Amino acid sequence: MGLFDFLQKNRVDEAVNPSTKHEETTKSTSQLKCQRCSTVVIKRSEFTSELGKMGLSIDAGGNITLSGAFNGHINLQNIQQMVAKMEGGKAIKCKICGKVYCLDCLANAAPQHPTSGGKACFSCRGSLYEI
Repeated sequence: MGLFDFLQKNRVDEAVNPSTKHEETTKSTSQLKCQRCSTVVIKRSEFTSELGKMGLSIDAGGNITLSGAFNGHINLQNIQQMVAKMEGGKAIKCKICGKVYCLDCLANAAPQHPTSGGKACFSCRGSLYEI
C-alpha cells in the first residue's frame, strides 16, 4: 500500500493545522523520532526531496513516477524497496497532543479514531496529519 492509499483509507489529514503546530514540526529529521518505536521519521518535504534525488516525483494523484532520464539499468525492485522504507518512516503528528509517529506504527497498530474511523493517536486518540 502506498502512502497516498494509506492516507486516503485512514483519513490522515495532509494539511497542517496552524493552531496545532508544535516545535517538533520545525526540527530537522535527525531530531524527529517516532514516539512509539523511536525510529527517525522523515517530513513530507524531505521525502519529496529524496525522491527527486532518485529521479522520481509524485504526481497530483499521489503516484510516484519517473521524473527524469535514467542512465543505465533501472532496478525497479530496489527502487520500490527504498521508497517503501521511506514511506514507512513518514512523520505523522497528532493535532491534539503533538506526538509524532512513523507511518509504519500507525498502519500496523494505531487505534481507530472515535469519530472519523481512521487512525488515531496512540496517546490521546486525537486526529493525525502528515508533517
